[in-house]
Amino acid sequence: MKTFSLITLLLFSVSSFAQDNNYQKKFNISVNPLGLAIGIGNIGLDYAITDQVTLGGNLSYANLDTGDIEASANGFGLKAQVFANGAFTNSWYASVFYSAASGDAEDTFDGDTASIDISSMGLTGGYMWIWENFNIQFGGGFQSISVDASSNTGVDIDDIEGTGLALDFTLGWAF
Repeated sequence: MKTFSLITLLLFSVSSFAQDNNYQKKFNISVNPLGLAIGIGNIGLDYAITDQVTLGGNLSYANLDTGDIEASANGFGLKAQVFANGAFTNSWYASVFYSAASGDAEDTFDGDTASIDISSMGLTGGYMWIWENFNIQFGGGFQSISVDASSNTGVDIDDIEGTGLALDFTLGWAF
């Protein structure tokens, strides 16, 4: 009986490895290492809804200090991606995204404080490299940005709207 159980377990293990080679990964967890270097934490999760299309979201936190200005914010984002060769494979991709954040800033020199709301949406394109599960995604594109700021101490602050470049760089783990 032990021999039969051992052979069954061994055959099941071998067949599992064979299936893993053709397994379509469904999830990818990612972080932006460039953001971490400047005080912005961002973690994302993408889900493959078809063989080539993913939907995802992310949560972010920023804590920036430029000397006279200290700011912190929390945010979220939504993203849809289309991969030319299949989701979470070595492939070119195109994506559309939306992100929003809300936070506070303080001018430590004169004590002025402000509430800040930031939103952006845009399009990016690039390439994903994947080694088993570990992956790197790198691309660029354009985004529309809106910054609404209101002073808590009566100082007039202009809102900002415009377009700019969008950089897409993440390290991820697909499974």
